[in-house]
Amino acid sequence: AILVLFAAGDLDALIAAGTELRRVIYSPNPEYRKGAARAISAFKAGKLKKELKLLIDDPDEAVCISAIRAVGNRKTQELAMALGSKLGRGKVSRYAGLTLIELGLPAAEGLFEIILEENHSRSVAAIRTLCRISDNGAEKWIIKAGESGSTITRSALAKESGLRAKRQP
Repeated sequence: AILVLFAAGDLDALIAAGTELRRVIYSPNPEYRKGAARAISAFKAGKLKKELKLLIDDPDEAVCISAIRAVGNRKTQELAMALGSKLGRGKVSRYAGLTLIELGLPAAEGLFEIILEENHSRSVAAIRTLCRISDNGAEKWIIKAGESGSTITRSALAKESGLRAKRQP
């Protein structure tokens, strides 16, 4: 319904759609919040970064995953660090990692920062994600992480770098 209102294009419909979107984003019902993330994903206009960040941080896993997918669909690179905060945290980590890979090189510096935190599960997830970014510019960050990290970090980087080399044409 929100997308139909947005598509109508007149000012009254736009105001109504914005009001409705705000209502479902802040709804106590996680299904409504998940629907809000999907609507944001489908609607390409507007920034809506604040709203997406709120939904990424939602305590409901399905809402969080829908918001992560919306970030990928909208190519909202400014939310790469918000996605990085989900690495190493169960099922959500997988979706965050895949979306960071889609965002590509702009996500690399944030992944490097996560690797330096030395939180094992988050570092390994960030290493895996960084090494799957196909842009050759990611190698700068991979090398930098190898020079800066612990022995455990360097071991994980060596493994993932080997896999990266096999994936490269």
